[in-house]
Amino acid sequence: MLAWCVAGLIRRPLVALSLLVGITIAYLAAARIVYDARGFFLLTVPVLSAFLASGLLSLGFDYWLERLEKLRTRRTLERYVSKNLVKEILENPNSFYSSLRGVRMPVTVLFSDIVGFTSMTEKADPEQLVKQLNEYLSSMTAAVFENNGTRDKFIGDAVMAVRGNVSSRGVAEDAKSAARTAVAMRRELKALNERWAKVGIAPFHFGLGINHGEAVAANIGSQEKAEPTVIGDAVNLASRLEALTRTYDVDVLIGATAGELIRDEFHLRSVARVQVKGNQRQWR
Repeated sequence: MLAWCVAGLIRRPLVALSLLVGITIAYLAAARIVYDARGFFLLTVPVLSAFLASGLLSLGFDYWLERLEKLRTRRTLERYVSKNLVKEILENPNSFYSSLRGVRMPVTVLFSDIVGFTSMTEKADPEQLVKQLNEYLSSMTAAVFENNGTRDKFIGDAVMAVRGNVSSRGVAEDAKSAARTAVAMRRELKALNERWAKVGIAPFHFGLGINHGEAVAANIGSQEKAEPTVIGDAVNLASRLEALTRTYDVDVLIGATAGELIRDEFHLRSVARVQVKGNQRQWR
């Protein structure tokens, strides 16, 4: 009963284990003292075996239940939040929550959007379109996770992904990870279109923009609902680059800053020098 009380009432496993060991040592010391002083023999092996077995089994059972609960929570959260974000929340909650008050950091932002999706919604069968869109978003999300990115949010048929806000391997590696994500998304879309063509489903085409720069990472929203995200000029420019893919008839546009960071691994070509809407600077 004492062992069960220790394991049940003390919720910190290391403290409970230390207390079990301490009680065991105290009992052995007491048995030696009463034997030397009074010649009274206290049972030790059966008593301590039952005590330790009960305590360790209780701790093990609590640990197993906690692991199951954490796994269930992780799987539930991963349906709504990016996997690496869930991992950070569960494994380092204090450091993660402190960063959500607002911190400025270098990030690489990726926006992708399906070209002409609004007109598709007016003509296509709703059930078939939703099924096709979910297939597309699942594949695009897998490409983000495959390259250690954070799927920030879905905006209708658009995907926003970020690298460097939850964890970073350095600005150059973050930018290269975003570029690898773009290549993987292009590959996944090609495979999807080939499969859809065989059953007579119209293909999707996307525009994708990547930009690197400093942004504010914070928990944005209301008291009832908020979400971790990044905001700032670097984010807006990534969205503008995605929109410009229609103008220059390409599927991927990369900002100059991100381009310099990935140039040693990827072959790039310059498209134009533009001044995007809402920004006074000219970008190449």
